Amino acid sequence: MKTLMNTAMKTVMKSSLCAIVAVVLSTTATLADSTCSVNKPVGAIADLTTSTSGEVDSYSGTYGDNYPPSAVFDDVLPLDDSTKYNRALIPDATGSSVAASPRWVVYKFNDATAVNAIGIYPYNYWGKAARAPKNWVFEAKNENDETWTTLDTRADEINWTSAYRYFKFDNDTPYQYYRFYCTSINAAETYLELGEIEFYNITRSLDVKLFQKKLEFTVAGHTGNEDLKHLPVLVRLSTAIRGFHYDDCGTDGAGIRFADTKGNLLHHEIDTWNENGESCVWVELPHCRANEKFTLYFAAEDESALPVIAATEVWDGGSNGGVPAVWHMNEVKVDSSGHSYTYYNCGTLGTIATGGAVGNRYDGGAGGGWSISTSGAWSGYGAGGQVTFSAWVARDAVNANNCGVMSIGNVKLQATSTADSYTWKLYNSSTEMLSATTPADITKWSQVALVAGSGAVKLYFDGELAATYAGDIPAPGGFRVGVSNSGGGDGWKSYIDEVRIHRAEESAQYVHASYATVASPTFLSQDGVKSVKAVGTIIIIR
Repeated sequence: MKTLMNTAMKTVMKSSLCAIVAVVLSTTATLADSTCSVNKPVGAIADLTTSTSGEVDSYSGTYGDNYPPSAVFDDVLPLDDSTKYNRALIPDATGSSVAASPRWVVYKFNDATAVNAIGIYPYNYWGKAARAPKNWVFEAKNENDETWTTLDTRADEINWTSAYRYFKFDNDTPYQYYRFYCTSINAAETYLELGEIEFYNITRSLDVKLFQKKLEFTVAGHTGNEDLKHLPVLVRLSTAIRGFHYDDCGTDGAGIRFADTKGNLLHHEIDTWNENGESCVWVELPHCRANEKFTLYFAAEDESALPVIAATEVWDGGSNGGVPAVWHMNEVKVDSSGHSYTYYNCGTLGTIATGGAVGNRYDGGAGGGWSISTSGAWSGYGAGGQVTFSAWVARDAVNANNCGVMSIGNVKLQATSTADSYTWKLYNSSTEMLSATTPADITKWSQVALVAGSGAVKLYFDGELAATYAGDIPAPGGFRVGVSNSGGGDGWKSYIDEVRIHRAEESAQYVHASYATVASPTFLSQDGVKSVKAVGTIIIIR
């Protein structure tokens, strides 16, 4: 979180820049930890599968009594010599060693229970990450249902080590049977091998009686027909809002909470808290339909009684893939997704300064860039997958030559600029893939986004489609921001902010909304602060 003490600090001079966005949007749709959190979800007090909640109902096959499917739900993790046998080995129905063959287990609750997140501990005590699940469907049904209902689908979950991952999805319906249906493991092995699977219900209601004031927002800027799942929207707060006072919000905003129209708690992250001006807060909307509504509650009578929120869950996302990495360009060089992708310098590292698209910005100066480790999740990129990159860029008055914004492997998006235009070119090494010219306004920030998937790569500028390349982006590689794929030269010499990697092929409406929530002051509408407690009716008897 960034705390600013002067609204003048929000002003930035933006002039000429040229930008290179070097990006590898890889091709197996994978950032290994991409769609999940590395920590248990806030609100999941305990695993719903306990010794008395139910039992394993059926499975595709079993190794034997030593490694039964029931070990997946025994609440014992195989972490050392004393617990190493508490794991499940589940073959397909024929015992084949084909990776892409169904292996599954069904859990039956005694009473129908709503599940909307699962946690998976891979078994890796013997280094068998190859047997970890890669592609799966999570399904549910009740006793008299003839078919399974799909709740969640995952693909290309690779690079399993000792990491815990959890996956959340939309479901409010109680079911008695749940099936983890793995369609492929990570290598040609006989068994799906798991340490533990936990089921959660992470939906939490907000007790609005804890608050005295509320401010209802309407997403006026999304008028399309899509339900944009897990969209982070930017809420701007200031005393210009009728009835809003910072004294009601607690220290650095600790006393604010958000809820949807059903009263469910929404997670938020405070990007900038500025009691002398404008504050910026990111709020995750599980559903964002046209004119979606949600409410800010504040002026709590007892701040210690408020539910805990997790800022990282703003970016975890659901079935749309989530945001495995997001950098707000504040003082801390760690992304806000919870995956802890800390960046380090390539060459001369630039500086953090005020005046970003949202809060602070990264200033490349003489061309300093930064990198993310290629180990773990980042090396999970493959060929032909779905991924979206976006960043906000602005030009300074000093540097007007080509600059590197981002690279993953050999693919880079280069932008040169004049007084009134950008020229964008997407390259695979030295081969041009697409080109587009867009307007350039030196007085404002602009968003650039690349979306890869379904056999095409699309370039968006300020929320609008600018160019399309027919084909996939080829090879994997290391991830860098502010430098070219070689790690030297083409350094980023201007400003950049709000860098994100999504593990999903985001739609045109999603891209536009993610742009408009920052750029448009009317994306959210509100009608001033109101009292939470209803005013009673006065009846006069004569």
